[in-house]
Amino acid sequence: MLTKKEVYTHLRNILNSIFENKDKNVSAASEHLTSIKNVNSQNFETYIFNKCIEYGTNLVQEVPSESVLNMIKKDYNQDKINQKIYFDSSKYKLNENIIYIVKNICGTQSPPDFTLLIHGYIPILLEAKSSKGKRPLWNCSLPNKNTIYLFYSGGYNRIFIHLSRHILDDETEVILRDLYDQIKMLVNKVHEEKIKKLDTKKKWDYYPRPMYNQKFDYDLSQINNFFQEVLDELQNNYIILSPDYVEEEDDIASVSSRNSDEDDSDLDDSDEDDLNDLDVLDIVQDMSKIQL
Repeated sequence: MLTKKEVYTHLRNILNSIFENKDKNVSAASEHLTSIKNVNSQNFETYIFNKCIEYGTNLVQEVPSESVLNMIKKDYNQDKINQKIYFDSSKYKLNENIIYIVKNICGTQSPPDFTLLIHGYIPILLEAKSSKGKRPLWNCSLPNKNTIYLFYSGGYNRIFIHLSRHILDDETEVILRDLYDQIKMLVNKVHEEKIKKLDTKKKWDYYPRPMYNQKFDYDLSQINNFFQEVLDELQNNYIILSPDYVEEEDDIASVSSRNSDEDDSDLDDSDEDDLNDLDVLDIVQDMSKIQL
């Protein structure tokens, strides 16, 4: 199975390939997307999916069987993947060294857009959003703390990668969710006390649906900071290995350490602190040349 360092390095490079030349006024990714007429969520999602699949040599794959994919989706939504924490490839007879990408694991109308399933680890969630302006539309959902967001802004002609905390503070989130709960309570009360009492053959009711609106544009000066913080969060909090595999992970790390003098690749066993000091602007841009 993949070690934590390997998982981090692969995911870091995949995100970087999506983000591309972020230090330039117009990134290569943006040039690609704006060449498509009427950029929308669907073709932005396709762009992200292709970037994931193109990375490495058969490292990122779709689940090969439709029946197995349906089983995974069912288990995920019924909290059978250890309450959406640890993924066990062996249960589905899948390769333990492959990162499996699943689209719309909770259905097409519910986030996340992409789920990266890695044997022994918590699922990594990615959500794609796009807008012709400088802010995304959230509609019925607020940003999820466990999700990495990828937003293509037509107004900026840039891609933003960020976390929920970059755009939504805890206090505001509590207020917005509480407001919706109060609206539902009011609707239920009116329904019970008035609508149900109407003596009609064809009854009507009212379904409260939230509409969350982001009222500010993204700060373009923060775009590189967002990316670095995503990497930090990914390394320190998102890549969580099941306790069942901790000893195995340590064994692999110790073996890698003995061979570190012979390995000059990104996957060497340098100190953990080295990963914290990564200069995002120096990450290799040409993902097709990475040797796994």
